[in-house]
Amino acid sequence: VVHLHNQVRAGVSPSASNMKYMSWNAGLAEKAQEYAEQCNGGHNPDLSFIGPGYTTVGENIYITTADQLNWFDAIGNWADEVGDYDIYNDTCKEQKVCGHYTQVVWADSYQLGCGATKCASVAGMNDAILVICNYGPRGNYIGRRPYVLGERCSECRQGDNCSMGGLC
Repeated sequence: VVHLHNQVRAGVSPSASNMKYMSWNAGLAEKAQEYAEQCNGGHNPDLSFIGPGYTTVGENIYITTADQLNWFDAIGNWADEVGDYDIYNDTCKEQKVCGHYTQVVWADSYQLGCGATKCASVAGMNDAILVICNYGPRGNYIGRRPYVLGERCSECRQGDNCSMGGLC
C-alpha cells in the first residue's frame, strides 16, 4: 500500500521539488480500520490524531463490490483523478472529483495508515468492501497546490536523501 502511494508520488507530472517519502503509521491504520468497521461510507467526523508533528489527518475512501480487495485498484482509482485536475490553476474539472488524488500526492503528507472491511451494506451497495486510508499530516488545503513544481528533490530538507527517483 505504501509502495503504491510512493510510486504515484514519485511519478507526478509535472515533477515535484518537495515530495516527501511516505511511510506506514500503525496508529493511522488502527484509526482507519476502526472507522471502516462501522461501515458508514462517509468521511470520519473525527480526523484528529496526534502524530509526529501533526494533529489532524486526511482521509480517502474507496468502496468496491469486488469479491476481494485489490489495493492497486483502490489507489489507482484515486490516482486516476489526475486527468481531471489542473495543477497549474489548482482546479478540478466541473462535476469531477480530484481530492483523493491531491491527498495522495500532497507533498507534506508523509505518513499513511489504511484499513478495510467487508460490509453487508455501505453507501447503497450490498456486500461491498470499504477501504479507508488516513494521511498525516492532512492535505487538501484550499488555495494550496499539493506540491511545489520543480526539479525532483530540489527542495528536500538538508540531510534528506532523494529516493525512488523523486521523493525526499
